[in-house]
Amino acid sequence: MNFLERFPVEICGLIAESCETPHELSLLSQQSKRCYEIFNPFLYRTLDIAALPTLATSQESRIPLNGLHPASFVRELGLIYHVDVDQSEEQQSNSLNSFRQDFVRAMANISSHGSGLRIFRLDCPILSFSEMLGNVNLSMFTRLCDVTIRCEFPKENISVCLVILVQSYMRRASLTCLELDLALQDYSPLKPVYIAQVLQQIGETCPNLTKFSINIPYPESSSAAQITSVLNSLRFPKLRILDIGYPASGLDADWDEFLLNHRKVESFRCIYHPRPLPTSAFPFLRSFEGLFYYRNSLSLEAYHRLTTLVLHLDTERDEELVEFGNTLKEMRHLQSLTISEDSWTDEWDRRGLTLYVFKTLLPTCPNLIYLECFCHLYPDDGSMDDFYQSIKENLRHIEHLKLTIYNDLPGSSLLHVMDIKNDQTMSTLTCLHSLRAIELNMFFENSLNGVLLFNMIEKNGLREAVIEEA
Repeated sequence: MNFLERFPVEICGLIAESCETPHELSLLSQQSKRCYEIFNPFLYRTLDIAALPTLATSQESRIPLNGLHPASFVRELGLIYHVDVDQSEEQQSNSLNSFRQDFVRAMANISSHGSGLRIFRLDCPILSFSEMLGNVNLSMFTRLCDVTIRCEFPKENISVCLVILVQSYMRRASLTCLELDLALQDYSPLKPVYIAQVLQQIGETCPNLTKFSINIPYPESSSAAQITSVLNSLRFPKLRILDIGYPASGLDADWDEFLLNHRKVESFRCIYHPRPLPTSAFPFLRSFEGLFYYRNSLSLEAYHRLTTLVLHLDTERDEELVEFGNTLKEMRHLQSLTISEDSWTDEWDRRGLTLYVFKTLLPTCPNLIYLECFCHLYPDDGSMDDFYQSIKENLRHIEHLKLTIYNDLPGSSLLHVMDIKNDQTMSTLTCLHSLRAIELNMFFENSLNGVLLFNMIEKNGLREAVIEEA
């Protein structure tokens, strides 16, 4: 007898929630009729574009299957559609038409069979908002609480887009997370007046937002006063996560009032913000992401409160990075640090932190449990072991480490990869008992570019770094 048959439904539910892949759920659902009834709904709760044809199938077409339609179980749907450049124009057109037809049918099935959709993400930059959602009745999704839209908002039919936006999504108290990308049309961006109208509609119909993300294009006119005027009038009393993207010189007007009106924000992402934030803004801020060049937009007091910091490098001078170490040293609560690149190369036309900068910054943040950064291994700097040794000496509490390494010495790169696979190079880090996972993204001049993922495990009383996936 299948042991799962003896488990109560609640225990089976916990087993289903612990599954990491759809394949695991599929195997469980095939064990027996009872297992199918229990585990099959979990299999269809979170779906992507691969499941769209299944969701678009009518109930009559499923015969001889007579169970509930898969659309009955959907809670989260994420659709990403981009043009396949390897296809011919005819193939691209046919693929796009099939996607649109399947999308309309799938959404109709979800609304008629269950309407339990809570999270909806649509990323289709080649179609307009009205083309995608004009024929979809989204008013049926009364439980929808998280929406992400990356479609064009063409100014030719912006009024239609606004009507759909309001009627379909926003007239509901349940909506708590909204993400809109209005900057997909670089060749013909929306005028500030239309952007202001979108913002105004959001403010009037989404009072319960806890997360608000919007990407604003570079305005055609030099003035962005219409945008900032509406921004300053918005009020989201429950807002906790704020993400605003715009060109560096595109929104230079004063929108401090908007920031001051949302004091409960805990996570703020704003890549281009040349103006210093008001010192009294965001007293509960814990997470910040921005461009390193505009790092001073955040006050030193605000930095002191952060537990998570993401900076995108855009400078060629190591001195500025070393100097920023003084700020990191004062951040006693910092636990997660990410230093990534923003189309940045140093004066030697090579990317990543030098070993010197890496070793200088690490002692300033000893309480990190997560570190992600880009590094470059120069011929005269040392070896990868020097990076590992610095981590061992300074990050005693690290749990997750992600390094992107650039190396232009093919011979040493090959040797290092062989050492990793033979478990000869990670011994330096095995003494860090808090370390659980390491990810190395390696870029070489030869064909060895790739990713190595490995976990730290206990074996015969000793810790080893075991490769999970190559």
